[in-house]
Parts: sequence; C-alpha cells; structure tokens
Amino acid sequence: MRKFIAAVLLSWFGLISMGANFGMVAAETDTERREEFVYGVNAYNGTLYQGVFHPPSVDTIYLLSDKVNIISPRKTIIYYWAVTNEYKADFDSMNEDVPGFLEIRLKDQLVLTVEPTDYVIQYAEGITRGEAEVFLGGAAQRKYDEWEEALKIYRMAVSDYYAASRDWQAELSERVQSGEVTSEDDVLVSQPVRPAEFLYSSTKVFRGVPLDLPSGTYDIQLRNDNGKIVADSVKKLVVFNSDRVGVGYTVIPEDKWTTPEQTYNPGEILYVRPNNTLYLEPFFESEYNEQYFTHLEAPQAPNFVNSDWKWVKEENFKISDSSRWGRSEDASDVTFIGERRPGPHINDEGIAYDMQVVERDMLQNPIEFEDYMVRQNPGKALGYEILEAMEGLSQGMRDRSPDFSAFQIIVRRSIQDLDVNLQGDDGAILSGSGRTVDVVRGAGSTDLFLALILPIALGIVMVGYRRYSLKIHREKLASAQRENS
Repeated sequence: MRKFIAAVLLSWFGLISMGANFGMVAAETDTERREEFVYGVNAYNGTLYQGVFHPPSVDTIYLLSDKVNIISPRKTIIYYWAVTNEYKADFDSMNEDVPGFLEIRLKDQLVLTVEPTDYVIQYAEGITRGEAEVFLGGAAQRKYDEWEEALKIYRMAVSDYYAASRDWQAELSERVQSGEVTSEDDVLVSQPVRPAEFLYSSTKVFRGVPLDLPSGTYDIQLRNDNGKIVADSVKKLVVFNSDRVGVGYTVIPEDKWTTPEQTYNPGEILYVRPNNTLYLEPFFESEYNEQYFTHLEAPQAPNFVNSDWKWVKEENFKISDSSRWGRSEDASDVTFIGERRPGPHINDEGIAYDMQVVERDMLQNPIEFEDYMVRQNPGKALGYEILEAMEGLSQGMRDRSPDFSAFQIIVRRSIQDLDVNLQGDDGAILSGSGRTVDVVRGAGSTDLFLALILPIALGIVMVGYRRYSLKIHREKLASAQRENS
C-alpha cells in the first residue's frame, strides 16, 4: 500500500513539474519574437542586388568593392527559426528607419561619415539581362516616377493591342466571308502588333546609407542624433573584390536541351560523344574568396574551416560589347585570367568575338555567335528541335525573343579532340576563354572480345605448357629407371 501511495505522489509531482516546464517553454516562445536593431543590406553580388539582413548575432558584413551597396539601419521584429537554424525578420509587422549617421573607421581612424538618403535600384533591360543602376537622393523619386509612367504607357499599349486584335478578328471574319481576302499578305499586314515585352524593372523608393568603398577591413557604427552609438550597430565590414576574371560557358547538348551544364574553370576538358552537337553560351565569371562571397549572400551561414576560391557566374557575354573586359591599346590596362589584379579596367570600346577552333594543331573555320529558338515536336511524341532564330521564324514559329544565343559546335566521329577559345576581330585571344572538347569514342565489339579472350587464351597456353613439361619430365624419369635396372 505504501508503495502504491508513493508511486501516486511521484506521478503527481512529475505532472506538476511537467506543467511548470510547459509554462517555461510557452513563456520562451512568447518572448522569442522581439524588437531588435538590424542592418538591412542591398548587396551587389556581381549580377544583381540581393536584399539580406544582419541580426545582432552576425558581427561582420561582407560587400563587394568599388560598387554602390546600400546599408539600411532598421528596427524590426526578429525570431529564431529552428528549421534553418537562423533568425528571421518580420518586416511586415515592423520596419522602422533608425535615424543617425553611419561612421566608417579604418584602423581606428574615422574615414567616412554618411547619412541615410533615398535610393532606388533599377534594371533598364530587365533583371537578368542588363546592368543594375542605383539612383540616390532626388534622382531616386524622379527615376521611380519615370518607371511608373513607362509601366502605365505599356499597360495602355497592351490594352489597345487587345482591343485592336478583337476588332481585327471581327473584320477579318467579315472579309473572309465576303471574299475580300485574296492572300496571306492582306491578313499579315493588317494584323495588330503586340507591344514588346516590358523588361524595365524598379524597386520602390527606400532609404539607406550608400557605400562605395575600396577593398579593406573596416569598422562601422551608427551614431544617433544625440551623439550616442546605437546598441548592436557596431560591426566589422569586410569589403573585397574578385581575385581573377574569366569566361565560363553554359554547355547545351542538342540531345539534352533541358539539362545544360556549366564549365567554370579555364582550360577545363569537356567530354562529349561523337555525332553530337554542342551549344556553348559564354558568360562572364569572377573568382572570389568562397567564405566572403557566401556570407555576402547568406550572412548567417556558418564559417568555413578552410576557405577556398569560388568561381561565380555573372552577366551573360555580349559578343558585340567587350567593355566588361577593358580591352585597350595598352595591355597593362587589361585584367585577364591568371593575373592577381584588383579588378578589370573598364572602357567603352567594343570588340566582336568568334569562336576559334583548333584540331590537330590546325586552325579551323571560326564559328559565329548565333541566336537559337527551340521548337517542341508536334503531336504526342516527346522531343524538340533547335533551330537558328531566322530559320525558326521562316518555318512559322511566332515572333519572340531567342531562347538562347551561343556558338554551335558539331562533333563528328571523324574529328579529333578540339581546342576552342574566343578570338576578337582584332586577332587577340580572350584569355580565360579556352576549353578542350574531348571526343569520347566507345570501344567496338571486336576490342571487347579480344580483351575478354586474351586471359583465357593465356591460361590455356600456360596449362598446356605445364602438361607438356610434366610429360617430358616423366619420360626422362622412366628412361632413367630402365637404364638403372
């Protein structure tokens, strides 16, 4: 009986303690969402601006050098998200500007004081197609108003197009029924033209501190209007640049259009089957410190034990405009792969490039850069066909932007391995653009048969030789015994 009562009491005390623990967990959960000072950062990653935030647990901000980046002091609500092991910000519930001046120090010396200003980030040619532009101060609102007006005009043009298309369709039906339409030309000429796709993109007008700094390790802090340092605003600022620049390629096999691959390393070997067609779509790339670049895009990522270098794809290569590479009369102004220079020298000179192909040390005809369109096979059969853009339009494909632009390499069985690189119309080879195309040939059935039969034949010979040797040895022994007897 006493044991039963003791068990009941222990169970009762256990339930009480569990209730207390549940209360503690609930309390911790309730207080997990809290107001904190954070830095919101619009950081340029070589291609576009990426918005991230730095909670108090992150002590270092990473930015690319010689490019405008925006740091925005904010007060918001943060909470810990165990699924991804990081803090999240609820900017929808709270997103307050924190007034003050951002102080930048280098080796304990104050080098810059910047106050927040209005800014807007725009992509005139589209987010994935053109350069990003940052407008500050009064220009920010003006450029945003221009974008809104352009969007309004585009929407009105689309509305007019649909109205004109309805009227055209109705008129066409009447003309067909009355016999007025005598050729396709009458239809095509009178058909309304759809407005070009609206690619112009813009953020809203935000407020932040613009920074454009050279490489280095700085200290930053926000000083409020009362002259005091805002809590949690003191952080390290690492500003870095690319170590090298080069040319990468998106490799599109004709028989695997939907699964392209990418090659980043200059001089890399591309293995391809014979009787195949490759499309090489070049893009600019830069090599960065892996830890720096990773924390630029993901501030709460864990630190690396051994930091390496990382090639990063940037904007697509514009064959008619090589200003990104800074080609000039003076070779000392050019930053190419293999050089440890702070960054590319940029000018406005454009050079057109073709792909140079070398087979067996013999220079082949250059390959031109072309636009291509992909057409799905009609009916239920799976597959597609890649056509030059003009050929696709001539075969009835609707007028649209090309699916991709690339150099076409036809890999026949008869060719040997190829060396390819980009050559400008000035005769210079674009350093870092070289690759080797290794044509992999499968072994024939005769070769496989010989490889299989050789060890068997060798074994038969060895067994036969051993038996022959034993036979001779036994005959000698028998002869010797007969002589002795």
